[in-house]
Amino acid sequence: MLSLRRCAVSSSDTFQDFVEVLKLEGYKRYHIHHPFHRLMVEGKLTPGQIRAWVVNRFYYQRILPMKDAAIISNCPFPEVRRIWIKRILNHDNYGIEMWIKLGEAVGLSRSDLLEGAVLPGVKLACDAYLDFCKNRSWLEGIASSLTTLVAPNAHMERLEHMRKHYEWIKPNGFEYFEWRLKEGPEDSHMALNILKEYIKTEDEKERCIEALIFKTAVLWNMLDALYMEYVINGRRDYE
Repeated sequence: MLSLRRCAVSSSDTFQDFVEVLKLEGYKRYHIHHPFHRLMVEGKLTPGQIRAWVVNRFYYQRILPMKDAAIISNCPFPEVRRIWIKRILNHDNYGIEMWIKLGEAVGLSRSDLLEGAVLPGVKLACDAYLDFCKNRSWLEGIASSLTTLVAPNAHMERLEHMRKHYEWIKPNGFEYFEWRLKEGPEDSHMALNILKEYIKTEDEKERCIEALIFKTAVLWNMLDALYMEYVINGRRDYE
């Protein structure tokens, strides 16, 4: 079992050392280890449980451009704002629509996603993430996005195992994960370049690491809510 003991950084560490801490902290806390995700990639979720995940995760997808707008609003540097706005355009122009396509591929309607009831625990976690990006420094907001450093592991698992175990899902529904496999590393590179340029103190490094840890907790808590409601409690409204 992975230890969740927090890695330390010191004044002698290079920026690459800092990046390695981000990767390690992100990976060991990432929701790829969550029981709900493991059930998904092992082919053990029902169609209704898959649909519930798609509906609830859509709330998170809709939060993403709003949290990026919050980061921009907190950032005093126009050169950073010009770079970061790409994140908003990508999600508003592509990401959200591709997630809707996934919803349709698993048997949901567009209105199911746009108007679907979101679990309170999922909503609380996502709203907390948006509030974090509004109220913390723009550097912490950018650092919180760096789950993109480890997200390819989850996307690759979903692509491989969902195609294998859930043949009832229409193939065009997987476009979102294919897109993120391409776009995610570019997003990581963008974020790390900004942090390298603008982080000036060890305290800022520490805050950025804690921001990433907070983000992993957001994603973990989303799956906690789904696991409790749809696996433990056996809710079946999407079957």
